[in-house]
Amino acid sequence: MSNENQSANLHALGFDLGDGVVVLNRTTGELQALNGTAGAIWKALGTGLDVSEATDFIAETYAIGRDRARADVDQVARWIAEGRRASCPDVAPAASNPADDTLQAAAFYDLGGIRVAVIGPPTEVTHHIATVLSPHRTADVTGAIAIRIGGGHDRHPFVLTVDDGLPRAFDLAEEAIGAVFQAILELMHPDVRWLGILHGASLSLHGRGIVLSAASGSGKSTLTAALARRGFAYHADDMVALSAPDGAIVPWPAPHSLKRGCWPALADAYPEIERQPIHTHVGRDLRLIAADPAAWDHPPVPATLLVFPRYEATATRAATRITPMDALVRLLEDRLFLGYPVTAEAVERFLAWLVRVPAYGIVYPDTDAAERILRDLLAGLDPSRT
Repeated sequence: MSNENQSANLHALGFDLGDGVVVLNRTTGELQALNGTAGAIWKALGTGLDVSEATDFIAETYAIGRDRARADVDQVARWIAEGRRASCPDVAPAASNPADDTLQAAAFYDLGGIRVAVIGPPTEVTHHIATVLSPHRTADVTGAIAIRIGGGHDRHPFVLTVDDGLPRAFDLAEEAIGAVFQAILELMHPDVRWLGILHGASLSLHGRGIVLSAASGSGKSTLTAALARRGFAYHADDMVALSAPDGAIVPWPAPHSLKRGCWPALADAYPEIERQPIHTHVGRDLRLIAADPAAWDHPPVPATLLVFPRYEATATRAATRITPMDALVRLLEDRLFLGYPVTAEAVERFLAWLVRVPAYGIVYPDTDAAERILRDLLAGLDPSRT
């Protein structure tokens, strides 16, 4: 599947998905999806053609003017050159801000049989973790494993340290949050190798797993919570962890995070919702409903569908099959973690899973319609079970 681009001096590695190319910048760890013409240019340059020869090839193949073809080739060539010049991010332990040391605070959580202490100054990272995991707070500190998250002030990167391990630095809060949750998962499942971790939710029906991936505000959490009371097993929200090599869904049943607008719609399914405290996160009011504690012990389930849901009040329900390349573009627009540092082997394993699992974009006007779509899609995979 992979194809090293000689003009990139081995600093970039391309993976052919048929309708496009996925490029791993080995220096920065960045993934970039090249659709259509850009993917063809990458392949052309990878065969040893120079810029002029690649321009002629693209102009002839796509029946476009040579000036336009040259502009497209130059753009891809510049990206390759920038990849060669880029340097690795600094992950030195001194990246945290010493001025914040006096603000350190610890919160203890009991999660799936392990106890962790998240320690750090007040930042958007520690606030998000405290909000999401608040139903799992505990006063029992016995045997807690320390997860320290520092930095995040005055343009300092966030620095994560688990127990006495090596520190890791992250420029973005979203990356740091995902890294903390991944650290907890690794503590819970020390023998598991991870295929990938993505932003989304997951459920299963009759042992067939569904990964729901969508940006915040798409209605994903509302749909997940509704289906969890309609016969679907709940496995995760906010983060979906897939184990290697087959991409099985490993449970991360964090509490359902339900925003104010969905409370009336879920009141019948979750009568306890009105009794939950209101949290404010990123300017939004939300209530948290803890999952059944037994969900933490659920065995991994195979992922049989990858679905990108979108709620539209006036829409007619619809499901559209999308290509692996289209699915990858959507995943990269949100959060996708393939390890640190990202390796060619990790990318190839994840793409093999992505090609194997059918992906759909769905639009629905209410959770009843979404449920029907998902049941129909599962029935299409195995008509004997709905």
